[in-house]
Order: sequence, then C-alpha cells, then structure tokens
Amino acid sequence: MTEGNEGNLNNQGTGDQGANNQNASAVERPAWSAQLPDALKENQSLLQFKTIGELGNKFIETDGKLKNAIFMPGEKATPEERATFNKQLGVPESPDKYQFDKLEAPEWFDHDEEGTQNFRKWAFENGLPQKATATLYSQIMTARIAEEKELKGILVERQTRSENALKDLWKTDYAANKELAIRGLENGAKSILGAERGAKFAQFMKDSHLADDPLFLQFFHGIGKAMDSDKTAFGTGFTSQGGTGNQFTKTDKAGNPMLDFKNTPSMRGS
Repeated sequence: MTEGNEGNLNNQGTGDQGANNQNASAVERPAWSAQLPDALKENQSLLQFKTIGELGNKFIETDGKLKNAIFMPGEKATPEERATFNKQLGVPESPDKYQFDKLEAPEWFDHDEEGTQNFRKWAFENGLPQKATATLYSQIMTARIAEEKELKGILVERQTRSENALKDLWKTDYAANKELAIRGLENGAKSILGAERGAKFAQFMKDSHLADDPLFLQFFHGIGKAMDSDKTAFGTGFTSQGGTGNQFTKTDKAGNPMLDFKNTPSMRGS
C-alpha cells in the first residue's frame, strides 16, 4: 500500500467518525423535538427532556414555584406593586399593626411606650416583616430588662450599705437624722436654686440614688440641722415637717423665703 493510499484511508476514517458523531447526535435528539418550531429545535434546555411527559412535569413544577415567588419591585414600581411586595414579605399595613409579645418584667420597669412606637415606625419605614421585627424587639427588651435588673440590684445593695453605715454612726437617731438630711436637701436646694429648680434637683438626687450615699446624707443632715436652727427673715424656723411655723413675711422676687443664716454661710450669695 502506498503512502497516498494510506493517507486517503486515514482521511476517510476521520470523515466516517465525524459522520458517526453527527448520526449519534441526531439519534440522541428526542423524537418529540421534531414538533418544535425551527427556532426552538436546537434549544438545549428543551432537548434535555427525553419525553414530552418529562417536559410537562418540569413545567408544572416550575409554574408552582413561580406562583409562590416574591419578585422585588423595580425602581419604577407603583405604590400598589410595592404594597403587594411588602404584604408578601409580611410587612404590616401600618406601623401600629406590629404586634409584640409582652415580656415578664418587674413592676418598676418602664416599658417606654414612646420608644416602642418609634421602634414600630422605624421597622415599617425599613420594610421589616412582622416576625423579624417581633423577634428583634423581644431581644432588645430582654437585654434591657436584664441590664436594669442588674443596675437595680447594684443600687439596692449600695442603699443597704449606706443605711447600715449610717445606722452604725447615728444609732437610735438614724430615722430622725435621715429625715432631717432629706429636709436639708429639699430646703437647701430651693434656697439656692429657687423653688422650681430646687425641687427638680432634690428629686433628681433621690431618683438617681445619689442621696443615698452616706457622705451626701451627712452633708445634707448638716445643712438641715443648720437651717432648723436658723430663722427666716421676720419669721420662725423650719418645723420638723419641713415647713415653717408661721407664714413668711419676707420673700425674694421669685417668692422664695429669704433666709437669715446665722449658723451657716450665705447659701444664696449676693
């Protein structure tokens, strides 16, 4: 056999292999695909199904999924489309529709209704679903309750230590001296800051428990004791109830009693 003949045979073999591949491809094409329009006959997504039944089952499966699918609205979506999208996500119709479980908390705990309403508004503006919002709210409030319980425990412990320290110091005079200290706080604050601001300051000291500190109480006890032994101008001294024996006959422009401190330095200044 000459080289030329051998080459011809090789070329013929290659050609036969290509033809066989094409025939194999043609054989693998499902018979039902002949019914497809010419534009779809080479669509591999369709040709992967060996029978029309397989194609039909896949269509039914996909159609069911699409019916339950949630499509994010585009930039040009209408308000109605956005409302439908939010409803599918579980976002309520308005902020006040968010529902939260009431958590167990001590009676003294402030649930902060205003803060809760602001949280509802924030969740609605950001499109948070009901379930996610309720879970987040519960986690935040649970943490808050735990923190405030811990803080309350610290304050109670500090108050107990303060009481014990002053009881050791004042002995049987503890109750009377503490009452005098509180009176010194209230009247001293009003004398220096005026009636309204003084009352707010005294309340702040009580609410913050700063007034429970032994040093503060001893300080205000000294003020109360000095003020009890002093007198108002043209009037009498403070009574044990924190008022005065007689009506003040001289007050400043704000209506506060003008005090004549003989036993303590001037607390009001010039």
